[in-house]
Amino acid sequence: MPALATVPVLPTEPDAAVAVPNAAAPGKHARGWPCVACGANNAFESTACVTCGAGFLGGLGTAAGSGLRLPLVGDLSRLGRSARLCLATAVGLFGSLALSGLLILVGKVF
Repeated sequence: MPALATVPVLPTEPDAAVAVPNAAAPGKHARGWPCVACGANNAFESTACVTCGAGFLGGLGTAAGSGLRLPLVGDLSRLGRSARLCLATAVGLFGSLALSGLLILVGKVF
């Protein structure tokens, strides 16, 4: 019977010489999220900016011209929830009917 090879055991704790420091190197960004309002860098654990108090991605959807605009409908951000639901239903039905019509047409041709 062949002899079994031994497997080297790796250390469980990192060596101090190869440990990655928490602080970012000069010229590099520290890990975290940038505040939309003031641009300060915040830790991933915080939900609000430590400098200005703005929430994570706070005010992003309220900026002028940030809403989605569709032809014939306009800005979707000004529509209420029920209006957006009706619009989504109408678009889904129209898409289903258009696809069905296209498949029927292709089926008759071939």
